[in-house]
Amino acid sequence: MRTVYSRLAIAAFLTLVCSVPALADTVRTSVGLTIDALSGKHEIAEGRVDNISFVPIPIIELESRYRRTQVRLENIPSVPFTHGDRNSQSTRLGVLNTSIRQFVGQNWFVGLGETLYNQHTFYPVDFNADGSSEQYSRVAGASVEIGRTIALPHASTLELRLGGNPSMHGVQYSRGRSTICVPIGNGVVVPSCSVYRVSAVAERAVQVDLGLRLMRPLWRGDAILGIRYLNYSARYVTGNVYYGDTQLADRNVGILPLIGYRLRL
Repeated sequence: MRTVYSRLAIAAFLTLVCSVPALADTVRTSVGLTIDALSGKHEIAEGRVDNISFVPIPIIELESRYRRTQVRLENIPSVPFTHGDRNSQSTRLGVLNTSIRQFVGQNWFVGLGETLYNQHTFYPVDFNADGSSEQYSRVAGASVEIGRTIALPHASTLELRLGGNPSMHGVQYSRGRSTICVPIGNGVVVPSCSVYRVSAVAERAVQVDLGLRLMRPLWRGDAILGIRYLNYSARYVTGNVYYGDTQLADRNVGILPLIGYRLRL
């Protein structure tokens, strides 16, 4: 069911872009790139918190609007960044947002869509494993948003947006090397072999996504300035024997000032 929204959004976008020539003049399509500087904190289980400062994240966006309906795709490629003690941990994060917006009233809009997170974190030293370990997860869920565009002097536009994902679901996988020990008698054990162990834990998450952007015409498109607030929190699903039903899986809170450009096609 979670992939249905993504397929609908992509199908709607292709329909708008490939519209018959009679509609070409009324379909407005643009492609843009923003650089969002992430500052915030990353928290995982057992109260481990990493502070992140001014990490540049590229975000590619694609929009197409026909009359009062707009299809929007937003993608963060698989971007690596380091964090933790002495920047020893490495994380790759990829995000895909798709939404269909309907404009109503005086430039208000409401939107429905889908968000997909792909995350992979490498730990060079893990006391729960013999050496390094890694965690990777994929979490997805429906998104909702409401916002408004406000016309300003000099053909500029201010966009305010309140959005989020009320219910996201996924699976976190953990993999690390463990040593198997064999008893030889009299309470003595010796290492026998080293193997990789993989465990999987279901998780659920919620996210708040707020944004404020100013667009001003420049050349064949618009210059973009803005700021974004993200608050993502995931917990392990109730009933997991090992982690319990209140164990924090992952929390990311950040402020992202951004700058970019949107080209009208």
